[in-house]
Order: sequence, then C-alpha cells, then structure tokens
Amino acid sequence: MFPGQFEGLGSGFTIKMAAHTFHLITLYMSNKKERESHHGTDRLNVNKLLKRKVIPDQSSPHQGQQDAEESKLVHDEIQYVVTDVVKELCQTIDAFIFVTDSSVDHETELNAMISEECVKPDIPLAVLSCTSDAESTYISCVDVVSILELSRLNRPWQIHHCVVESMSGVAEAVQWLSETTAEIS
Repeated sequence: MFPGQFEGLGSGFTIKMAAHTFHLITLYMSNKKERESHHGTDRLNVNKLLKRKVIPDQSSPHQGQQDAEESKLVHDEIQYVVTDVVKELCQTIDAFIFVTDSSVDHETELNAMISEECVKPDIPLAVLSCTSDAESTYISCVDVVSILELSRLNRPWQIHHCVVESMSGVAEAVQWLSETTAEIS
C-alpha cells in the first residue's frame, strides 16, 4: 500500500502480474461513512470526484429575469465533470478500471472520468461489473454496454463480471489491461 498522490483521493497498491508491474490507485466518490449513509440516494450529490457543470441552453432567447430563471431550470443541461485534482491525476494514468455495482447504472460517473478532456483517448478501460457474491443476479454484459454507452467510446474497452466475495474476474481484467497496454506502448 502507498498513500495517494493527491490528498483525499484514496490510496494505492502495487501488483506484479506476468512481466508487468501495476501501480493502482483507488478513487472513492466519498468516504465510507458518507457512502453508507447515502446508500440508495442521489450518489452524485455526495460525489467528491465530480462537480456539477451547467450548460446554458442557447436555443431559446430569455425574456425578462423571471422568464430567464424559469427557462434556465427547464432548459439548461446539467453535466458532471471531474474536479481539477482528479483531472490532473487522470492525465498520468496508463489504464483505467471502472468498478460498478452490477445492479446500478453509473454512466454519468464513467463518462466524466474517461472524457478525452481528462484521459488520453488510447487509454484502455476495463469495466468491472460487480456483485457481492456468486449467487447474486447481475446485469448482462450486453446491458452494461448499453447502460454505460460503451459502444460510443473510441478506446479499447472490455467488461468483466466480478464477484466481490471471491474477487473472481479481477485477475482476468488486469491481465487484459496488461496485454492491451503493452500493445499500445
């Protein structure tokens, strides 16, 4: 284990697999207490990795202050982007693993984390679609592709079903990242 390079963004660990050494850092949307207390609520409101960005609607002219405020609420688009510290961190990586609860969609977080503004476009992405144990129902890979809109990405990606209890599936994902990163280098 080693401390995270960027304050408050998690810690890291080093693993050796085949001929490669990986330095992995774990990024959490918030601390454990906040994640557990907000379970089932809007996770984006407690996410410390992302910030809200309002994209003004340019298609309709605003008339008067009251109309402008009402129109703003209805027509402006809310997007989430990574914080400056996370953006700086993402520009230093060679591969990206996105872990998601197989029962919840996380496309907003994924899209913010892997935007080409943040991460080089050739950086491979392994999506770990996790369940707590082997008996739990999980989302199919086809559905994960659809939910996370992976087919629109212009980067190598692969989905791996993982079981948290046994960590099955993780080694295969890291092996794929190792091979894919070696091909790109």
